[in-house]
Amino acid sequence: MTTPSFSMYAELLINIRQISVLASLDTPCDSSTKIKLSEDGQQFSLFHNGQVNSLELPGKCFPNFRLQEPLLGSKELSWRLPWVGQKATDLDPLNPETPWSAKFMNSSKEFSCRACGEIILQRESIKTWKDLPSEDWAEMMDLWHCHKPNDNEEQCNPSNYADHPGPEDKTASSKSTLIDRAYGANSRFFAQPGTGLIDIMNFLLKEADCKNIRIEKSESKAYPVSCLCCQVELGYFDFDFLGIKLWKWRLQCIDLSTSSINLSSSLPTKLSRTVMKSINDRQSKPSAQIFITSKILSKMASHLFSKFVLTPTISTQNPRCLLLWIFGTSLRFSCSKSTRTTPVSYDQPAIKVFWKVILNDMGSKVRDSTGIEEIILPVDIVNEIEKILEENSLILPPSSRKYQEWSVGLLERYEE
Repeated sequence: MTTPSFSMYAELLINIRQISVLASLDTPCDSSTKIKLSEDGQQFSLFHNGQVNSLELPGKCFPNFRLQEPLLGSKELSWRLPWVGQKATDLDPLNPETPWSAKFMNSSKEFSCRACGEIILQRESIKTWKDLPSEDWAEMMDLWHCHKPNDNEEQCNPSNYADHPGPEDKTASSKSTLIDRAYGANSRFFAQPGTGLIDIMNFLLKEADCKNIRIEKSESKAYPVSCLCCQVELGYFDFDFLGIKLWKWRLQCIDLSTSSINLSSSLPTKLSRTVMKSINDRQSKPSAQIFITSKILSKMASHLFSKFVLTPTISTQNPRCLLLWIFGTSLRFSCSKSTRTTPVSYDQPAIKVFWKVILNDMGSKVRDSTGIEEIILPVDIVNEIEKILEENSLILPPSSRKYQEWSVGLLERYEE
């Protein structure tokens, strides 16, 4: 069966309970152009010039809904269909899910270098996995503790916190309470032997628990950590936490407690096999965009920011930063057109991003602006996010790829 020469894109607009369907034709709409909705309201089909393109919608429509006839002479067509879903959304923008959180981990998990396959974290080397609190957690605890009712001055004094011991005869009881509760910006987390501490983008580990790594001394505050086999940079030694931070996107998870999904026999169609392989890959080696999206959503929840600047860690002669303006944090989409980073997708969770490239001189001004949050990333990851946004914009109709001086793209969002 030949691939249709026209494409379709649909997104679920949860806030207004509608499904938007957009089609881009290679030739103007004519009398041969017809549309059809499946009996179950889940599939939208477009017939044009003897070709048919069927798209699984990201939500269910009323089966007997009467579709508006295509506009003759137009090359871009659009429809709004009523969504019949009961729940507003399964995605909570205030509590974004993240790959490889503590509930997913156990001692049978093994992690290898994604570039060469060399084992970096051997199974049984980590007995306990724990999620780290939000990076803004300590600041919020300080604010709450110093402003809660009936508080006293000693408890608000930072010298009473775990890292600032005071006279034992005066503050022992207060300090004990604070330590037990781990209140305060000075309550620190350090790498611990046999324990893996997890945040959105990194694993915090003791050097002794890792293998096949090399720590390179440098003039920077953090020493780069690379794979001993292929020299790919895996993370860095963080002196503040006295441990190694490994970037999740540099690793691949090997779960030795379960067998992998058999993709060759049990799946009935080529599309199903493709979808299942994509799911399996997302579980074992989620792309960098997944972790960046989770980081963005976490910061949106804590600071209510909608604009972010992605800044490379290493300054080059003409560093490129990305300015992102986030829309549609609980978007779900389906598309009939594939790209290198986005295969043919059905009901894919994502966020919609307005974005543009800014150079270093402009970047410093943007970083100083109120209401714009900075996320510092390796330079290759900033470049990768730019390429993903460029490629993912191609699944959108041409008229939807720009908004004034902003480009429009999509970043995938993780969902368990």
